[in-house]
Amino acid sequence: MGTDNAIAFFYLLKDEVAKVYHEKNPSLNKSIHEWAGNEIRNFQDDLSNELNERISERWFYSHIKPIENEKLPRIDMLNILSKYAGYTNWDEFQAKNTENLPKQKKNSPKSIKKWRIWLFLIGFSIIIGIIFFLLNNKNERAHSFCFYDQDTHQPILDSTVEVTVLDENESPIKLFSDKEGCVTVNTNEELIKFIVKAPYYKTDTIERRQWKEQGAEKIELRRDDYALMILLFATSDVQDWEKRRAQLDKMISEEAIVFQITQNNTGMEMYNKSEFIDKLTTPLKSLGDIEIIETIYQNDQIINLRFIQK
Repeated sequence: MGTDNAIAFFYLLKDEVAKVYHEKNPSLNKSIHEWAGNEIRNFQDDLSNELNERISERWFYSHIKPIENEKLPRIDMLNILSKYAGYTNWDEFQAKNTENLPKQKKNSPKSIKKWRIWLFLIGFSIIIGIIFFLLNNKNERAHSFCFYDQDTHQPILDSTVEVTVLDENESPIKLFSDKEGCVTVNTNEELIKFIVKAPYYKTDTIERRQWKEQGAEKIELRRDDYALMILLFATSDVQDWEKRRAQLDKMISEEAIVFQITQNNTGMEMYNKSEFIDKLTTPLKSLGDIEIIETIYQNDQIINLRFIQK
């Protein structure tokens, strides 16, 4: 199948993906090309919940946001989006949508000449871009980092580790760990600096200078004990309510602000310290299944907490 047809199928697939997501979120009235920020993160979460797969925000901006695409994404990403749209894979999507392709018009000699000029300019730009890339990235190397639990020394596989690469000359780049709990950072900078976040682990900032040794570096993350305790309080049947309140009082700052977000991001509630402790310690009114999104500390106490009510 020609490249033009494949690109046309990809445009149809983006429309199908947007249609499926809009059916779940009818209040969203934006085109998929206009999604940004929360819309993209909510779509990432929905894709993860449905298929246990994840796409990065950078990938979304590179392939989904553009109205016109110069090339197709990798076949594994096309298969993921096809499954989300209700098909077995990319091949089935193409087979079942052949009649939906826009009719192609025959090119006139004038338009053929115009396209040749455009192709020449594009080809020339690509060559210049490659030369510029090679000159500016001749020292670029891949550095792999694998993340482990500091207490158990086991790989962190059951949650997604989010890595935000910081570069003084570029916008931050977000990466997510693979099935082995590792990420690969490609850079030609002498200093590699990134922020690591993972559910129920302390956020950490890592700095490394380039090295000659091969192989992935092992980085251990510290567990967020307070977040794990709050999860236990919310989901377990504890009888000693006064003891629980005393523990929470020590854990949470007097100035703390707590945000509760609904799973489909349709609402939000805000609590102060006493309100949140009441919510966690009132018998027969437990939070149920929750997920701690973020905890921020000040003087070894929680000053800010965000969680999802499932």
